[in-house]
Amino acid sequence: MYQGVTLMIVICSGFIIQASPVTYFTTDDPTDRVLVPSQTTGRLLKCTGKNDCNLVGDVLKPEAAEECDFAVVQYGFDIKTELSLRDSDDRARALKKVQEIQQLGRVTKTASAIHHVLTNVFVPENGSKNNSRKIIIVLSDGEILGDPMNLTDVLNMPQMEEITQFAIGVGDNLKPEAVEEIKEMADTNKFFHVSNYTALHNILGQLEQSITRNAGTEISFVLDGSGSIQPDDFHRAKYFIYNVMLNVWKCVLM
Repeated sequence: MYQGVTLMIVICSGFIIQASPVTYFTTDDPTDRVLVPSQTTGRLLKCTGKNDCNLVGDVLKPEAAEECDFAVVQYGFDIKTELSLRDSDDRARALKKVQEIQQLGRVTKTASAIHHVLTNVFVPENGSKNNSRKIIIVLSDGEILGDPMNLTDVLNMPQMEEITQFAIGVGDNLKPEAVEEIKEMADTNKFFHVSNYTALHNILGQLEQSITRNAGTEISFVLDGSGSIQPDDFHRAKYFIYNVMLNVWKCVLM
């Protein structure tokens, strides 16, 4: 068990971004330890415990970052924007918000979640730009259940015409109908199928290469938080999204 401080800074595209004030955590993953900017001097402290911090260097000045904004919409018994496009203005805080997502549980309202992205995420009042390239990435482990909306109706909405659609089906035991339904959410050659949530890391690089990193790209993950997903697997799904964001933003944890 590793004890230390929560993510305070990330280095993205060659510069360091500061997040919120220091808080402490316990985790089994030692790679979570990071450098922390001193609240008084702005210099970097390496912390491995609450009172165990050593000066290791200076905070670098910002240069240029990947112009790519992320959103996360979770679907379960409710539809919830967990991360808005505007949150990308503070990248360290955005990454922390992904870590803090709590599973909703119960039903699988995938169609409603995609509709929510179209009507509540990719809209100017919530930070979307009209000329931006837009991408939706759906994660699902099964068929739609308890959704008042029809998937075909949502996918045929005019807003979908300019959106690149990816979909990831998770599970060796997915029924053929479920696979076809998840495929329907993806453009040609943009469907991935992995055996379990642990295997998501196997497609990480391929997905990142498929994401256009042109200036102004907006990416919304649609995260399955239904009751069919075990808590450990939901955690793995969150950290898959977290790692995609880290890599697209060219971030390094230290």
